Amino acid sequence: MKEAAVMEQNIKIKPAKIILTRAEGQIGVDSFDPTEAASFREADSILRKWALTAPKELGYDKVDFKVIFEDGEIYEGRYDLKYKDITEASLENHMKEFLRFLAGLSSSWMSEKQYTQFLEENETREPGERQACLDFLCRYDLGDKESENSHAHP
Repeated sequence: MKEAAVMEQNIKIKPAKIILTRAEGQIGVDSFDPTEAASFREADSILRKWALTAPKELGYDKVDFKVIFEDGEIYEGRYDLKYKDITEASLENHMKEFLRFLAGLSSSWMSEKQYTQFLEENETREPGERQACLDFLCRYDLGDKESENSHAHP
């Protein structure tokens, strides 16, 4: 019943908690303990701080993340942290871009032919993943327009 009301009103489910764990970095300088954030904005702030010790030129430091939504849904992934993220870190955009890519909505780095082939092959390997990504984008709050506008980076 609650689920139907949420879908009818087009109210997206918000994150309850975000856990970031730096998997790579400078030993003795960086913390590798899980760090909690209450919002994407707070998670981005943590990533920007961590970016100060990330690679400046080549490569990146891996950051594992887990977003736990208010309904208990869990999204896990990896963020590739670079020095430029001191101003550009955006976990919600990272998630949206990845989900949009798998959902067949966006590819800025593949030709249309390559992207279509990838989507067809991926549907064979992971049946239903494309639709699941579309559903996720529709159901969960990943920092849509309202929160993006209030999420200005310094």
